Amino acid sequence: MSSTYGGMLEGYPCKRINDLKASWLQWQAERAFPSTAVHLVPPSREYPDETTAFWPVEVLPSIACGGVSGWACDLNLNSRLEPA
Repeated sequence: MSSTYGGMLEGYPCKRINDLKASWLQWQAERAFPSTAVHLVPPSREYPDETTAFWPVEVLPSIACGGVSGWACDLNLNSRLEPA
C-alpha cells in the first residue's frame, strides 16, 4: 500500500497526473514480477466541484494497493464435466 498523492508537492490532481500514476504503478508491478501477468484494476475517479485555473480536478482513492495472486483459471471446462 502507498499513498496515492504522497510526495506531490503542489498543484491539484488531474486526469493527466492520474493517468501517469496508474501507468507508473503498472510498470512497477511488471518490473517487480516479470514472469507474471500484470492486471491493473482501473481505479474509481471522482470529480469534485473544483476547477483550477488550468484544468478540472480529478481525484483517485487515497491509497494504492498491489498484490500477487496464485489464482489461475482453466478455461477448458469440458475436461471437468462428467457425463450425467
